[in-house]
Amino acid sequence: MKEIKRRIHIPIYGGWIVIVITDAEDLTETGKRHFNCEDDLKNYGAVVLKRDTTNRSRTYPVIFSANENHVPGMTPGIIAHESFHLINHLYKEIGIFHDRSDDEATCYLLSWIVNRITETKTRFDKLK
Repeated sequence: MKEIKRRIHIPIYGGWIVIVITDAEDLTETGKRHFNCEDDLKNYGAVVLKRDTTNRSRTYPVIFSANENHVPGMTPGIIAHESFHLINHLYKEIGIFHDRSDDEATCYLLSWIVNRITETKTRFDKLK
């Protein structure tokens, strides 16, 4: 099985994003192995877990399946979609509310997260 895991500190807001990309079709075992997640993730191609229960640090796990059976796969849209879920979890935990009339900071954070996931996907694609 091909898999990559990266733990990246979130600037300004603090906390950590943990990105896991696997070629497994069923994400259940990946979630269990990396994050002690007991949820059934077999129907997910990507998921942001509500919280890493293995420690008390602010950790925001996101898992992607790069398996060819998951359509549409790790497209830019799917990466942005999961990144926005991640931002919602982060904001909820630290008490920030989206300001739709002044969302520049959220847009910068979204771009930053999408770029980190895309970099991780590039590294994953180079694995044998």
